[in-house]
Amino acid sequence: MPANPLLSPQQALLVSGIANSFFFGVLTVQVYNHYLAFPQESLQLRFVVNAIYLLQTFEAIVVYYRDYLQLALAGTSSTADMAGKTSGIELVITAVTMSTVQFYYANSIRLVSKKLIFSWLIICCSILQLQAGIALAVMTFRQVNSPSSGRVARYESLIWHFANAVCDVMIAACMTYYLMRYYSHTQRTQRIIKRVVWWMVKTGTVITIVTLGCSSLFFSAQNHSNFNTIYTSIIGALYSNSLLALVNGRVVYRVRVDRPPSALAFVRPMVPQSEDELSVFDVRKNSAEGLPL
Repeated sequence: MPANPLLSPQQALLVSGIANSFFFGVLTVQVYNHYLAFPQESLQLRFVVNAIYLLQTFEAIVVYYRDYLQLALAGTSSTADMAGKTSGIELVITAVTMSTVQFYYANSIRLVSKKLIFSWLIICCSILQLQAGIALAVMTFRQVNSPSSGRVARYESLIWHFANAVCDVMIAACMTYYLMRYYSHTQRTQRIIKRVVWWMVKTGTVITIVTLGCSSLFFSAQNHSNFNTIYTSIIGALYSNSLLALVNGRVVYRVRVDRPPSALAFVRPMVPQSEDELSVFDVRKNSAEGLPL
């Protein structure tokens, strides 16, 4: 008799739905704070924020619909087929979201390090995980009509999880190393650098632990595959929240003396948006300096 799984499919769906809803709510608050604090943000970063929020909104809708099909309307073949298709769509959305965030981190590392090797390594890992995620989605669509293809999908899952873990470790290590070497004569900018490094370490550690934990449980036994459902539902939201936490870490809160103590004002540091602006910030040491974020 096979061992009982740690989580049943219904429990995995319930946990993934609750976790996705929680992280999507946190992302909504972070996006709102970002638009309040940075009304004149760069076009590139504004596009990235809008793109990942739209993707996460669509993913939240897909997760709600998938859980509704499998928990409330379970029992019919048509419902199972539709639930399998929504799971494949969710995989594509997650892979695209992660690639968008990883590409943005690669560009930031290129600006702050002025080297291409690490950026290209991150981009290669990002493309690899994107291809593996799309392949997993195709396998999921095929599994609706051919359950025997589920074994093949384990190899795509291995590549997807491994590429995500390697990419996240490289991003966290490179951002932490180069930002710690970045020195500013402006005390406010130096405090912002320390805060960004701290957020990078925390978010990178959390994402790596989640990736390795879910991967270990998924590949330890066949009946632990329910953890892949949880991983797919939360990893894209975790990546999106990590980017918004890093971007919003540039905000300096200052108490307004002409208002009640509860009133806070946003102080936006100067942020270079290109290599030319970054070189200007490096030369003008006596003025406000910024970060390529």
